[in-house]
Formats: sequence, C-alpha cells, structure tokens
Amino acid sequence: MNNYSCGPHPRRAATHAVIMLILACMLTGCTLGTNNNTTAAPQHTVPAATPTINITPTAPPSIQLGQQTCPKAIDTAAYWNPKVPTQPSSDQVESIICAYLMGKTQLQALVSVRHKNSGLVLDLHVYDKINDPAPKEVFQVSGLYKGEAKVSTYNTVLTSEVNQNSPQNQKLSGNTMVNDLQREFKWADSRQTLVPVSFPGLFPSTTRYQAEAEQQQVNQGQEAWKLSATRMATTFVASSQFFNWHNGTQATIVSGGGQKDVDAVVKVEHNSAAGKNTATITMTRLENNANGGIWIVTKASSEGLSLDTPAPQSLLKSPVAVSGKGPAFEGVIGKISVLDSHYNTLGTTDAHGQQGNGPTSFTATVTYTPTFKTGTEDGMLVLISNSNADGSVNGIAIVKQLLG
Repeated sequence: MNNYSCGPHPRRAATHAVIMLILACMLTGCTLGTNNNTTAAPQHTVPAATPTINITPTAPPSIQLGQQTCPKAIDTAAYWNPKVPTQPSSDQVESIICAYLMGKTQLQALVSVRHKNSGLVLDLHVYDKINDPAPKEVFQVSGLYKGEAKVSTYNTVLTSEVNQNSPQNQKLSGNTMVNDLQREFKWADSRQTLVPVSFPGLFPSTTRYQAEAEQQQVNQGQEAWKLSATRMATTFVASSQFFNWHNGTQATIVSGGGQKDVDAVVKVEHNSAAGKNTATITMTRLENNANGGIWIVTKASSEGLSLDTPAPQSLLKSPVAVSGKGPAFEGVIGKISVLDSHYNTLGTTDAHGQQGNGPTSFTATVTYTPTFKTGTEDGMLVLISNSNADGSVNGIAIVKQLLG
C-alpha cells in the first residue's frame, strides 16, 4: 500500500520541507527573502562621526595699557558731579579718564575736579565699580596747585603740580610759577588703594611724567640723541650735578645698547691732568620699548664705590641711615647728598671710612629738608668722591629713592 496520498499528507510534507530549509539556512548563514522583508546576518557597525563645527571662542577680557574709552553712560561731568559730590559754586568735574588701574579686567575711572579759585587747585578721585549706581571710591588726592593728571602706559596715575616751596618757584610768584613736582601712584593690593612709587630713572628724566613727555618729543623727531646709548652716557657724565666730565671722555658699550636692545651697559673713561677715571652707566629703554624707546639711566657707579643701604626706591624719612663702601683718604671717602627730582641738594654729610686710607666701609646719617611738605617726591642718594690732586669728581654711586 502506498503510504502517500494527495489529501492533507502532501501539505504536511511541504511543511517539513520548509522547516528543513530554515534549519539548513541557520547552519549555513544564508538569508531568507519573504515578499519585501529582508533579515540580514549580524554585522559589526561603526557609529557615524558627529560633524565638527568650528567655533571661534570669545576672547576673555584682557587688561589693556594706558587710557581706555569710558562707557558712554558714565563719560560725562553731569554723571559724576553728584557722585563726588561737587558744589556748582566752588568746583566741578573737569575730566574723566578710564583705565585698568587695579590690575583686573574691570575699568576704573580717574575723575578730576577743578576748584574755581585763583590757584585752579585740582582734586583727584579714583572709582571702582563705575557702572554701579554708587561707584566705590578707592583713592583720593587733593590740593594739587595748578594740577594736571593722566594715566601712564604702565596703568599708573601721573600727576604734575606746582611745588610753591621749591628753589625754582621761590623766585617766582603767582601765574609765573611752573609745574615742577611730578608724582606717580600705583595700585597696591595689600593696601587696597593707590600708593606713591618712585620712577627708577636718574637721567634725563627722574619721573615717569617727564619721561613720557620726552618720549613724545623724540617721536616727533626732536632730540634724537636720546636713542643712542653712548650719547646718553656721555651727556649724563657731562652733567654738572654729577661728574662734570666734558673733554677727554670716551664711551664704550659693554653690553646691549643696539637698536633693538632694551638694556645697555656703557663704560665711560675720562682722562684729565689728575689721571684716568671710569664710570659704568646702566640704562634701559622707557617702557622696555625696543621700537624707538628713549634710553633712561637707572644706575651709575665707579669701581670700589657703593651705596649699600637703604635699598633702591625705598621710602626715606629724614634723618636717613646710609651705609656703603669706598676708598678713603685721610679718613674721608666722599660726600653723601640727598637730591630732589631736579637735582637740588636737600641735605649732605661726609662719608668717613672705618679706616683712614684705602678701601673701607662706612656708615653715616644724613639729615635733609624736603621742600614738598604734603606728600612724597622722587629723589636720590648720591655719593661722590673727589680727586686729591685737583678736586675733580673721580667716582660716584647713585641710588634712586622716594623722599618723604
């Protein structure tokens, strides 16, 4: 008997065949297609890369040097008059200068107030948080006779005024008096205000206010000799306040001093009937500007002669204790003087060596009388030794100081 028929049995056989085919495909990795649906074998996939968008980051605020543009809303006298406050009958805001005076990325405002009197006295106020309804005053100086003020390229406040007691103004009166006192104020975190500081220059400028004015003259094509390190050195030693060396001098660059250098050391030799003397002149370009910055003498010394204390740019009070070294002759090394920013002598004393002759050390006390009574001013300590043969200057040591 035949075990197969055309009824339901062939359908069962077909079903078995399909099952066998599926099992075979599972074993061999083939694919099955049913209508439009496709089942694929497992594959390793790599995620698509996310497109990169080039974004230029916003630069963080930076501290710029010198005077800056004030926010328009606060750049008027009408805004500051009630905040100082001023009195319309006696004084008024004259100018507003914005700058980064505190070493942070927020601007401060230097507000100048002019008094309506014959002396045209100037008061200065520095404010922080200048966009706040009540700006915070962080510095004030008042009573600048015929005063002027500006911000330096070092972000310090520079002032100029008449010192009525100075030797040059004591000979003048009223409107003929000249602005001969320049001061500099710099932010001090430890004090949370601006404090007076000393400019390191000895020559041709002793204050930053003067130096920036001289730089402007050179920029306009005047006094180009201030761009020459050797010319600066020989002009310095010819000054009557110091060496008074004129004829018989020769300057040789020891280091730097080139067109693109910011520092220079120059050796100057002077030949006279009393013999040959030398001095080493150290200088730097104003603001370290190698692109046309003028040379500023910051140190002058002769071999074997030194002022060791007080340290350079200290705040001095009279009397001041001084120590140093130098060659003595019959017990005397030389003369110590305190000079103001115009090289006027404010006090002097002899430097006596601890031994009578030859190289030795000394200590001395110098009493001086400052002509500016209501603050500090730039000045210097100078030790000068003279030739025993003809009295000419044969050695010098100078240290810049701040006089109180």
